[in-house]
Amino acid sequence: MYCPHPYRYAVMQMDPVGMISHFQDPIATAAAQAIRPKKYLVYLDYPVDLPSVTCKWFRYDVSLIGTTLRPEDSANGLTSDMVVPIFPNTSGPREPVRPYPSFPFPNCYHWLDCGLLVRIRRPEMRFDHSCSFHLETRQHFELAQLFMEDHARARRAVDERLAQDIPQPAGDACDANSESNAIEEAVIVDDGSLRNGRESSVGSVDSVSDAAYSSINSSYDSVDALFLMDPLGLITDDAVESIPLVDMWFELEEHLTVDTITNPMDVIEEVNTTVQIIRDARERAPSTKIPVNDSLFNFHSDSIRSVVPPIEEPTYAERMPSFIYQRILKISQLEVEQPAAKRANLTAKCPTIWRTLKRMVARMVHLPPRQPECAHPPFLPFWP
Repeated sequence: MYCPHPYRYAVMQMDPVGMISHFQDPIATAAAQAIRPKKYLVYLDYPVDLPSVTCKWFRYDVSLIGTTLRPEDSANGLTSDMVVPIFPNTSGPREPVRPYPSFPFPNCYHWLDCGLLVRIRRPEMRFDHSCSFHLETRQHFELAQLFMEDHARARRAVDERLAQDIPQPAGDACDANSESNAIEEAVIVDDGSLRNGRESSVGSVDSVSDAAYSSINSSYDSVDALFLMDPLGLITDDAVESIPLVDMWFELEEHLTVDTITNPMDVIEEVNTTVQIIRDARERAPSTKIPVNDSLFNFHSDSIRSVVPPIEEPTYAERMPSFIYQRILKISQLEVEQPAAKRANLTAKCPTIWRTLKRMVARMVHLPPRQPECAHPPFLPFWP
């Protein structure tokens, strides 16, 4: 496959020079060449684009892998225990995930909120998934469930901190029974009305219409969100040039060792520096075209041949056995040499041969011959 499969571990390295190559700007090129991109250990979450052999890159959501516990981020409610170890690493607050085959590094963790949207460049040769380390689908969703719980815990921590920081006037103190009182005020009584004085019929129409309106809006939002993801590559995104363009490999041990796995936080500096170079180049050349990825719908035969070699199909003579081919040649030669009378006699026998052949096929499929002027059962096959 030209597009890497999800749920796999890989090595990623950003290409700053490739990200600014469409500007043809010597200043930007020199600045990009001064960046020394590092190699990072990542986990492929899921692709954003539909794969095509004509795509120059594939947008992918990846998660960076660390070798320590996660740095705390009190502003966002993140703590150091919001990690999941990768077996054979067993030092952590949770049971480790177990890739297959056995993971080569004994000190790695999945971090919460350490994701990055990248553009994986399509290689000249296809990705070799046979040497990749991957998680089973069940373990991938178990990992996602653990991080969902961490997200909920982080949100609660942020909400509690904000509630403590916001001063509340004495007259507007929160009542412990305010929520239950609000629910009691909305209870429908026997006479069909609400306790707040609104008639139940009016309230029902308004509530139904509001629910329908919100449902329609939510459905439109879902459709808009799907098109904004642009899985078919039909939209020219102005921000695509700022998405990191990376090379990726599945041969982990050929590019990294236990001691050379890079801190995931280092990629932030690389991305920010490259994005600033792109912004400066855009200011100098605002009319430069945004790089466009070949989508699933704009490929043609020449582009297909450039990545897929043509297949030479054998001729009919090469497909059939030699003795059958020789027999056909002999029959053809005899037909040419036969006199016109024999050919006319053979032509007259064709209807009889055809009727005989139909009877033989009918016996083989256990279908009775059609009776003249007799209606056949509906929806059953018959021979004319």
